Amino acid sequence: ETLTLTLVGFGAVNRALARLIARDEASLAEKGLVVEYHAVIARHGCWEATGAQGMSAADIGALADAVAAGSSRLDGTTAPPADVAAKTTPSIEDIRSIIRRTPQGLACLVEAIDVDYTAGEPAATYLRDALAQGAHAVSANKGPVVHHRASLLEAAASAGRRCFAAHSF
Repeated sequence: ETLTLTLVGFGAVNRALARLIARDEASLAEKGLVVEYHAVIARHGCWEATGAQGMSAADIGALADAVAAGSSRLDGTTAPPADVAAKTTPSIEDIRSIIRRTPQGLACLVEAIDVDYTAGEPAATYLRDALAQGAHAVSANKGPVVHHRASLLEAAASAGRRCFAAHSF
C-alpha cells in the first residue's frame, strides 16, 4: 500500500520525519508500505508532485539533509526533480489548493508550522482541509487543539479519518 504524505512546514520537525522515513524506507517496504510525498511546503517555497507518482522518500530525505546543511532551499534556488512543480513564497490559498489536490487513497498531512496561538491558525484550516480531502491529519502544534479540538475531531469522524496533535486530543 502507498501512503501519500503532504508536509506543511519543513523546519526541524518535518525534516527529521522525512529523514526517519527515508532511513526506514526498505523496512517499511518489507512490511508492505511505500511512502511517497505529494508536497513539501515551507514558508519560502514548496514542491508539489505533478506526475502519477509522488516524490520518493529517498528524495525528500536527501532534501531534508540538504536544507539542514544550508546547501538547498525550496525557494527556487534548487531545481525540483522531474514531475515536481515549484512555487516560491506560497500564500495560504496556494497551500490550501495544494492540500485539495492530495491524491485519493491512504494519505496524511503533517503540519509543523509557526502558528498563531491565540487562534490556532492557519494550522487548523490546513488540518480541516486535509480531513475534508480524505486524508489523516497530524499537527505538531497545540494551538489547533486549544482552539479547534471539537471541530477537528468532528471533521475527522465525518471523514472516517484520524486527527493527531502534539498534545493528545
